[in-house]
Amino acid sequence: MNKKMLSTLIFAWIPLILLIVIYPISDYFLEGKEVSSMPSPFKDAPPVHLPGEWYFNISAIKGEKTEIQVPLFDLSEENVLAEADFHIDDFYIGEVEDVTLRSNYSTPDYGAYILKFDISSPDIGKHSIEGLKLTVQTPSREYEMIMGDMDVEILDRSLEGELSSQEEVLTHRTYTKQSEYIYKQKITAPEEGVNLEQISVSNNEKVSITESLQTEDDEEENIRLSANVDLGSYKFVYLVPSLVYEKNGMRHHSILQPNIYRPRLGNDFLIKNLKNKNDHK
Repeated sequence: MNKKMLSTLIFAWIPLILLIVIYPISDYFLEGKEVSSMPSPFKDAPPVHLPGEWYFNISAIKGEKTEIQVPLFDLSEENVLAEADFHIDDFYIGEVEDVTLRSNYSTPDYGAYILKFDISSPDIGKHSIEGLKLTVQTPSREYEMIMGDMDVEILDRSLEGELSSQEEVLTHRTYTKQSEYIYKQKITAPEEGVNLEQISVSNNEKVSITESLQTEDDEEENIRLSANVDLGSYKFVYLVPSLVYEKNGMRHHSILQPNIYRPRLGNDFLIKNLKNKNDHK
């Protein structure tokens, strides 16, 4: 074989050799990029998952609606929540209405949703509800899960105040070794002669305000309220307090917007949370 023929053969084989060598290398570096082809970590998990065990601490005015919202996850491949019906049971002191589901975001492994519903009650006083239950009815089957416990204080309309919240629902992240957090809210500036006293919660033995009310004026003639709140051992808390103030010798309560306290919800948390729930079955 002369040198010219040998050179031609070598050059003819070079593309094939490069393909054999480079293809596995490129496949190695791209591993994990095609997420949809990887098995889901939730393959054997229940299709519907409510993370955590919630504690709801609610102040409300008699007969008026209070909105509650909690995260809900669809871990199925079929998106079973898309055609599901939802029922909140064991709220024996009043009505549950306007139960809706809103898509929050999605990943290749799950769909994240916000479940919203309104509660109202005609029964003035303080009430404790244990084991509030969520039922999810999909086309194929029914799922039941305990949402958590609720303390509700229903206030008489005669105590209802005129100060209104100016902010939407605020969410705070909770951490394993921390129990104290901040409650924040912005309200319309009160008129002269109004004395702001405190932020009040329905049950201060489970969740308590640990520092007196702090106020700060902003540029829009509103007032920013803040107070330290101790969640105790709870990591999932839905808090709707009231602002207590005095006007013309009378005490009033204005219901404030909710603050939500919960951990960061991602794959790692969901996997750990599912395992904990299975271990406690």
